[in-house]
Amino acid sequence: MLNYAVVMTGLMAGLPARAGSWVLPCVCPVCGGTSAYRTGPFCAACWSGLEAWGAACARCGRRISAEGECGPCTLAPPAQEAMRHALAYEGRARDAVHVWKFGAAWYLTEPFADLLLPHLKSLPEAFAEAPLTFVPPHPWRLLRKDFHPPLLLARALGARTGRPVVSLLAKTSLRRPQTALPRKKRLTNVRGTFTLRKDAAPPEAAIVVDDIATTGATLRETLAVLVRAGVRHAAALSLARTP
Repeated sequence: MLNYAVVMTGLMAGLPARAGSWVLPCVCPVCGGTSAYRTGPFCAACWSGLEAWGAACARCGRRISAEGECGPCTLAPPAQEAMRHALAYEGRARDAVHVWKFGAAWYLTEPFADLLLPHLKSLPEAFAEAPLTFVPPHPWRLLRKDFHPPLLLARALGARTGRPVVSLLAKTSLRRPQTALPRKKRLTNVRGTFTLRKDAAPPEAAIVVDDIATTGATLRETLAVLVRAGVRHAAALSLARTP
């Protein structure tokens, strides 16, 4: 007799990563319900209920009530030219991103990259052909956990757009994770922790990809490093930002 489990495992192994939900029902990572045909691993309610970041300053990504730049960016422009966030890190979106980032749920990278893609395409013309890079982990953290969400997101976006993904940054100082610190300390905790890789050649323009932005301090620090190294146009994308 045929072993049904063995047969199905073989069939699934030969399918593209996103095709699994077309063959067998999957469990939604947020609510535990059955995933829907058009929403991949999520059920329709959780997918439609992911909280979008909404209207924000085109330069720093802070929420504002109208399009354009916020007052602080107008008065004192930051190093980056643009910053975009897809989701607000709250509610169902927080639950979904938490499962992906802290549960090593690699299969959620694809739908999250789909959410971030329109924000990549909305960047100014200077970034039309800019390569993607990512917020790097400290090497010791990779030894403990071989799963780095910003790199996965960058690669998924690169596959969708044909852009190269390059490793430009290195983290040289191991400090407490941002999520373990109060807001005031997060603003200074990352200063001086990143540098340009010794083997990296700064491109004309670059886009830094991150998973979760809390205060935005990490992204601002990495972007400042790139600009000081000679990158003329720097932008950032994050999947989610803490309100």
